[in-house]
Amino acid sequence: MRNFPPSVRWFPGQSSAIAFAVALALAMVAIAFPEMPAQLLLGLSCAGAGLLFLFFPPVARLPLVWWILGLGFLGLSLAGFMPRGWAGMPGWRQDLESLGLDTGPLAIVQVPLAAEALGGIAVVALLALFLLGHRVDSRMQRGLALAFVIFCALWVVVALVAYHPGGEEVFGFFPNRNHTATLLAMAVLVAWGCLMHAITHKHMIEVAVSAVALLLFLYVILCVSVSRAGVLLVAVGIFSWLPLAGMRYLRGDLGKAVLLLIFGLVVGLVGIDTPVKQRLTASFATDGTPGVVVKDARIGIQRDALGMISAEPWCGVGPGQFPWIFPQYRKLTPVSSEMPCLHPESDWLMIAAEHGWPAALCLAAGVAAVFFAGFRAARQGHSRALRMACMVAAMLLGLHGLLDIPGHREGLALAAVLLLALSLRPLEHGTTRGAAPPSRFAKIGWRAAGLAMAALGALLLHAQWSERPLLPSAIAKAERQWAEKLREMDRVASAAAREAGTPYRPAKEEDPLRLARTRIDRATMIEPLDPSLQFARGVIALHFNGGEDSARQAFAIQRRLEPQQSLLLLKQAATWGKRDPVHVKELWELALQHAAVEEQRLPETQHAVKNIYEGLFSDAAANPDLAPLAFEFSGHDFARLEKWIRFTPPAAIDRYFPQLPADKLSGDERGMLLTEWSRRGSPQAVEDFKREHPDFAPPSPGASEGK
Repeated sequence: MRNFPPSVRWFPGQSSAIAFAVALALAMVAIAFPEMPAQLLLGLSCAGAGLLFLFFPPVARLPLVWWILGLGFLGLSLAGFMPRGWAGMPGWRQDLESLGLDTGPLAIVQVPLAAEALGGIAVVALLALFLLGHRVDSRMQRGLALAFVIFCALWVVVALVAYHPGGEEVFGFFPNRNHTATLLAMAVLVAWGCLMHAITHKHMIEVAVSAVALLLFLYVILCVSVSRAGVLLVAVGIFSWLPLAGMRYLRGDLGKAVLLLIFGLVVGLVGIDTPVKQRLTASFATDGTPGVVVKDARIGIQRDALGMISAEPWCGVGPGQFPWIFPQYRKLTPVSSEMPCLHPESDWLMIAAEHGWPAALCLAAGVAAVFFAGFRAARQGHSRALRMACMVAAMLLGLHGLLDIPGHREGLALAAVLLLALSLRPLEHGTTRGAAPPSRFAKIGWRAAGLAMAALGALLLHAQWSERPLLPSAIAKAERQWAEKLREMDRVASAAAREAGTPYRPAKEEDPLRLARTRIDRATMIEPLDPSLQFARGVIALHFNGGEDSARQAFAIQRRLEPQQSLLLLKQAATWGKRDPVHVKELWELALQHAAVEEQRLPETQHAVKNIYEGLFSDAAANPDLAPLAFEFSGHDFARLEKWIRFTPPAAIDRYFPQLPADKLSGDERGMLLTEWSRRGSPQAVEDFKREHPDFAPPSPGASEGK
């Protein structure tokens, strides 16, 4: 009986195969359901990763530098949880403090949300280190890569069935079309590697499966998807794979397949008129118009993000905090300030902005070290074409991350890590030859971490099943929803009391508005930088005696959180009505000032002032308390009166036009206003006014002669 060497007693290939298969399943679930609740996603990730750590610890020892850089990134990301002031106090935070908002004792303001986001990132980072410590043989490498291709093909087929072209729907299940393009480009490279390997070893079934999947992916990229990223990433991937895999693949049948693929891509892109071709042609037009990056507003957003990083460089603004803080640094972003920016159009800039540049550099160095090792490993041993294709496919995620944030999609990140781990040198004869096994202490550490993570995952999954929020973001969302329901209950009960002619005086402990205020306060403790919560606080405060001061404070905080926006000022003005007419006009003036600055910043692309006038007068016409104020707001300014009569609904014009200050207007101005009213108002009301005021707009001297 043959005695196996001690190094194979623990059968590394078997445990690694299971670990890779479970990790692939986790990635596929996250890709198939990218919009699942955060609590469910984190629960699945923690439970799956914890069980893997517990029962299938790594079989190969990782280089020390990988551990230093990986854990160093997580450690440096904790810098935001140090006491505030150690790394400076930004001006926007000082302003919020002066308005009465408690921003907390740490450098990060919204600590629970940042801890939640960092926890999700830590799970992915630990799972990446875990997978890089596993090895499978060449046969299992091929099987896992083909499984990835088959899943992506099924994903595409389901997406095609559910897709209805011609509308605003985006192809695929990611809300961002560029993230779908990233997945398709990665699938193209892996399918290409599987095809090359199958042709070399004459596995005809695998040749057929890989070829069909490859054609499907290319068809979707060229003819269905409108994302330019898919075409560009495939081109970069193929032309990166060729020199990395070796030019010997240009000879024989493999060379014919390579040339056929390149020829098909070129012919398909040139000969077929598709939306993505039109967008690419417009992007690279030589008519003097801006290029692809500038047209997509990326440069301006990224420049503002760089300003944000330079202002808070050491610990960043906190994981997951970019959307809340970015308005404080938004100056060059070439889109309307009314449109929020959720990310800086770059994975790497987002890491630097949220975690600080030391953590970002540590992560970049770690990724570079792993890819360098993967490149060296992929050039050795068998299945070189497949392993190099897997490595290039993983590399595409980082490349696309320069201009978008696909790396923040957990499914795509896990898929890239898995493909990178597959590119490492496979097992030989069932042993991890060339790599020492991990120490006993390392295995104990992995199992201890796995036990804790599995318990946390089980807790989150049980809470999700019970519809009980545990994560801070889920709690804040639930509190907000409850507050909205309670406010609606109060509105319905108040309306019913008015119809019945009875006073509406609910008991203090049962008052829906008091309960709603409590719910909003709880949500605000978690998300104090949410402008909509501050607005809700102000609106509810106005329903209580003496609540005007609290409302003014909440509205002032909201304006500081969104310093460039104008429409929110109209919403705030609409809440005051009879309470403070002077403040209503002040807010309208401020909205017009903001809109004028915005229109000057983006000439010929926005109609900010026009939109404010239109919204102002429409709101006033719908609110009896605001209608007279809007008319008074126009005053004796002809330009403002002209806007009033153009945008105010006709019924309000018919009511207030007779009150125009005729003695303050010239004859021509009165005539122009009367003409506009005649066009928009009630014909009978106009005729009655002309009959009662024949001298309001006398005809010009040349008018009677011409008649």
